[in-house]
Amino acid sequence: MADHEPIQPGEQIDDPVASSTWYVGIVGIFVLVATVAATDALFRVIEDNKYQELVGSKPYAPRAELEAEQMARLLHSGEMERPGEPGVTTKAMPIDQAMSQIVKENGR
Repeated sequence: MADHEPIQPGEQIDDPVASSTWYVGIVGIFVLVATVAATDALFRVIEDNKYQELVGSKPYAPRAELEAEQMARLLHSGEMERPGEPGVTTKAMPIDQAMSQIVKENGR
């Protein structure tokens, strides 16, 4: 049987001991902080591995070629095809030439 007596109506029940409440609260905070730190560390490891898989393993030459192609596109003047939209052309002009033209047109 149970070691305690049943509670009678109107009987005063004691509050839990404060020291055990503090202990449970502090342990809970430590567990929460440890869980968040471990999750963050795991995320960063997975992110670094994925970055190395996608970017770090590729040779430098294709990236240099891509940069050169993009720079040529930025400095190109005239009609050009829009990237990702075959058959659609647009007029292009480097920004420094465009700003010079705007200044000439507005007389400033």
